[in-house]
Amino acid sequence: MDVSFYSLHFKDGGNFRCLEKEEHDFANDTLLLQTFDNGCFPRFACLKVWKRAPSVLQYRIGNRVGWPINNWNTLRDDVCSTVMFRANTEDKAMFGKEVEEKPLRNLVDSLYHFPVDCGLSAVPMFRETKILIQKEGTCDYCLIHDPLLRPKRVIRHPINCTDPILTTDIREYNCLGVYPHDEKAHAVITRTLHLHQ
Repeated sequence: MDVSFYSLHFKDGGNFRCLEKEEHDFANDTLLLQTFDNGCFPRFACLKVWKRAPSVLQYRIGNRVGWPINNWNTLRDDVCSTVMFRANTEDKAMFGKEVEEKPLRNLVDSLYHFPVDCGLSAVPMFRETKILIQKEGTCDYCLIHDPLLRPKRVIRHPINCTDPILTTDIREYNCLGVYPHDEKAHAVITRTLHLHQ
């Protein structure tokens, strides 16, 4: 996604212009106008944004409202109503049939990466600052987090590799965002230190 002062551009999702404000305050929804280059009428949509960390936003865009507009006086309320954030056929095909509302998407600032405390010691699954990730076919991985010495970093250490060369592929990550994903899981957004991927 490309973000400029008053517009958003998605590679496969079109162009949107902000209609209501000069900048997003993260407290209110923003009314968007989706525009097309092929002569189609523009459509309205609602943008919800949550700032999860200095470098990480979560967002979702509601279903579009096309022409004709039934009531211009209630347009904003209609476009930003809860009903407009129900999953459509495309969402269910991409994220599974059980999805009921539009999933949140993560957006990481491509220019500024501000590490945050990983906070993994509070996650019940992390015992003694380590967690084992089993991956069939290549290596298992041990994630190591030291909340006292390196609270903003996680190390991925390969173990039990099928190819001994893979054992040397140790990677260190900065945590860019940590927040609850749902009732059972936390999301951790990272960036590698040495490869910048």
